[in-house]
Amino acid sequence: MKGEITLRNPIMKNGKKYNVLKYDTDKISVNDYIDAVSIREISVNLSVQMALAAHPKLGIYAVVRAMDGFVPEDLEEQIKGTDIIQLANIGLNFTRGRADLEDDSSEETFEHTEQGSEQTRSKSAK
Repeated sequence: MKGEITLRNPIMKNGKKYNVLKYDTDKISVNDYIDAVSIREISVNLSVQMALAAHPKLGIYAVVRAMDGFVPEDLEEQIKGTDIIQLANIGLNFTRGRADLEDDSSEETFEHTEQGSEQTRSKSAK
């Protein structure tokens, strides 16, 4: 699925400011997935919260695959605050098999709670 996220905290790349990042989950490769999941597998024994690290990593891969010239480190070093959650949601929806769903106002979204668990809510409840 292709899309865009609007950043609350813009990032810089080669002297250019980016407020909007494109992403494409169809371009996440097997190696990208294995890399992201390996973070999760290592951290499963540590805590559930750390296991969630795979989701933003998958979101990062979806962005760098859609935006020429970007590498994961560009995002890992600059993305801050609630923009991290936007990346995590891209990865979460990808792992839940929801990457091909159209944007539907009745579609459920997932959010992380402070306890590290996930809660489901409909977009209309936002």
